Amino acid sequence: MTLLLIESVFGARFRDREGLDIKPDVHTMRVLFRLGLSETTTPEAATAAARKAHPECPGELDAALWIIGQKWCFADNPNCFLCPVNNYCEKIATY
Repeated sequence: MTLLLIESVFGARFRDREGLDIKPDVHTMRVLFRLGLSETTTPEAATAAARKAHPECPGELDAALWIIGQKWCFADNPNCFLCPVNNYCEKIATY
């Protein structure tokens, strides 16, 4: 996320955008798992899922996944029905 902010603020452009991965934290891992993009909630599985979902620059997914995890996709009592990706979520309302 930091490198993408540098690009945005300073107008820089990193050459190896495919190498800009997500930061696999509890939020991004949980969201990727619940969406059915990752088979487990491990850092390796989350990184691989982000690379597969957006191979051009997986890191571009980081902020959105993190925000979804913070605002709607809670570990307990997720707010599935207000979540902006609930139409794509495999695990909707199963928690």
